[in-house]
Amino acid sequence: MLQWMLRQVIQDTYEKEFGHKNGQEGKNVMQFDISLNLDHDKEDGYRWIEVRLAWSGYVGVFIRECWNVVPAEGLGPDDDAGLLPGFDYKIGSTPWDCLSCHDSCWASDGLYMIFSKYADKMGHFRNLGNWYTSTPLTPELDKELREILNKSRS
Repeated sequence: MLQWMLRQVIQDTYEKEFGHKNGQEGKNVMQFDISLNLDHDKEDGYRWIEVRLAWSGYVGVFIRECWNVVPAEGLGPDDDAGLLPGFDYKIGSTPWDCLSCHDSCWASDGLYMIFSKYADKMGHFRNLGNWYTSTPLTPELDKELREILNKSRS
């Protein structure tokens, strides 16, 4: 039930702020991050997913996983000890993937895939006060998103 409510908040916000209901369709991209819970016996740091919702005529749901983590064995015996010699945080991300690109069922398909895949790992919006940002859909960003979509279809 809570996942459905969160999906509905995301969908309603996108349609109200970015979609055709107010003439904004195709002008901006909605972006937000959702933190992922760590297995602290294995690692420390942060994991999250970045989500982009964008398109003209169709809404694409784009996602990638990101991390800034260190293995647990690289940590000192207490919080003040810091990292042990030879260990450092690894920063990275997966390539972007397009989960869905539809005119009407993008939320029931794309957002559903996110919530079903990460249901046991999801934490919270990384920035609850301003949980999403708006980025102009520039020709360069539009091209990047179309390439991701085409790659996901092949």
